[in-house]
Amino acid sequence: MSFLFTDVEGSTQLWERDPQGMRDALARHDDILRSVIAQEGGVVFSTAGDAFAAAFWTPGAALAAALGAQRALQAGPSPQHPELRVRMGVHVGVAEERDGDYFGPALNRAARLMGLGQGGQVLVSLAVEELVRDVLPVGARLLALGEHSLRGLSRTETVFQLAATGLVSEFPPLKSAPPPGNLPHPPTSFLGRSEEVKRLAQDISAQRLVTLIGPGGVGKTRLAIEAAAASAGFPDGVWFVELAPLTEPVAVGHAVATVLSVRSQPGLSLVTSIADFLAPRELLLVVDNAEHVLDAVASLASAIIAVAPKVSVMVTSREALGVAGERLWSTAALDPDAEAVELFCERACAADQSFCADYSEREAIAAICRRLDGMPLAVELAAARVRSMTIADLADRLEDRFRVLRRSRRAHGEGRQTSLLATVEWSYRMLDTDEQILFDRLSVFAGAFDAVAAAAVTPDDSVKTSSTVEMLDGLVERSMVTADRTGRSTRYLLHVWRVQLRPRGRRDSE
Repeated sequence: MSFLFTDVEGSTQLWERDPQGMRDALARHDDILRSVIAQEGGVVFSTAGDAFAAAFWTPGAALAAALGAQRALQAGPSPQHPELRVRMGVHVGVAEERDGDYFGPALNRAARLMGLGQGGQVLVSLAVEELVRDVLPVGARLLALGEHSLRGLSRTETVFQLAATGLVSEFPPLKSAPPPGNLPHPPTSFLGRSEEVKRLAQDISAQRLVTLIGPGGVGKTRLAIEAAAASAGFPDGVWFVELAPLTEPVAVGHAVATVLSVRSQPGLSLVTSIADFLAPRELLLVVDNAEHVLDAVASLASAIIAVAPKVSVMVTSREALGVAGERLWSTAALDPDAEAVELFCERACAADQSFCADYSEREAIAAICRRLDGMPLAVELAAARVRSMTIADLADRLEDRFRVLRRSRRAHGEGRQTSLLATVEWSYRMLDTDEQILFDRLSVFAGAFDAVAAAAVTPDDSVKTSSTVEMLDGLVERSMVTADRTGRSTRYLLHVWRVQLRPRGRRDSE
């Protein structure tokens, strides 16, 4: 069956402004619609206020009724009647008839299609366009308006507008529903990295699997969210899965299945069920904080990209997944003399409205940001302290940064993001014993060092000197150490946590 849905735009305001005129205009509207629908062999099976729903045996008849009704309605009401602008939607599909009424998904799609339009506009689904493109009325044509999301429906629709002599042809953009998904909307502004967002969004659209790697606090999650929001070509939406709270690898599949509303199918593993569910879809899956459940995320990502050709996966992690087809994106810190200063000032103003950085203070702030290596988390934690200390005091106390750079006790957020020390400990716990010992020893370096220097600070048998380079490579892979390969020999650097690390087994409170 083919269905025509109609609705008067702004009828509530028209009733408020001119009740009697609206009664007369609506009587004329009803007469026109009933007459034209009957003329084309249709049946009005539902009315609600000024809305009509009619069924036809062919899509051509439904389209002809819409065209005839709009021409009659737009021919011009009498001066004493308000003008009624009617939006219409035409769709074809299988429906169930019961006691003169119709039920089924086809009706929902027709109603939602109509809801995209403006008063005076006739919108047509792709299914209708394919059936009537060669049998359109003389002088009529269908204009492609692109693919749009329909409110409450998972599948998007390719929409066409009926254009013909006697009809209004220019309308504002369609009232498209936002695509499905659960991408977070962070409460704070996003500063800097505009080019990174643009390039990463392009990578996401072109690649099947992109992994953002970098040390804790560098802003991987926020960059991923911004790039996901800027990406295009995912009509089934962008879906965000947070893994930080998980303690067991087996929980990864359950977390993803919960977000996507997937149930394990009989005889299939949960990972296979998720992959099969995604196979026909076009969406972006963002998996955040994967480093502590890396193998489980790698297995899931491999299964998805193997069977779902139009699904992209973006992962944030302190370490690469190491699977075929993975594109790595190294997340760099902010420019300490520009973007980091802007971030500090914006967050400081939010913490204390009386904060104002004159030029001399901005120089001092830049010095602080340089000491913090431009790491966004460290900069934000430092900016929050302007309520209790001056910029000079803050700079003096950065030697004790693990005590200074922490959020207030009432601040909300993940535990590992509430202090600089918690961020370090999150990564530190994932190192093996020898790597922890080496990392502890490397904290004596205030600046860059090479492999020879690293071996020199591990002279005892707790770490074999011959394996120092191999372990350095492991620390680089886990984003605990940065490797600078621009010179003749590789230089290494610990980030903002490179001083005052406590020996293993001691707490910060000791």
